[in-house]
Amino acid sequence: MSTALNIPGICYERLEEWAKQLADRNATPLLVMGLGHGPTEGELHVFTMQGLSNGELSLFLAFALREIQRRAA
Repeated sequence: MSTALNIPGICYERLEEWAKQLADRNATPLLVMGLGHGPTEGELHVFTMQGLSNGELSLFLAFALREIQRRAA
């Protein structure tokens, strides 16, 4: 389990790597999900870019789910 002291470091490390991968693909982030630790343990936190409708986000999430399932096959 992560502690409050290393959570910022984990966030920066992961986001930096993902930012590099996105930039290499000429892409920008549209959704971030986080899993709570400590006092928010188990809670899911979702952040999305402004300007996307719920329908658009649903389509993107459906695509992401298919991609994850394809990788697991």
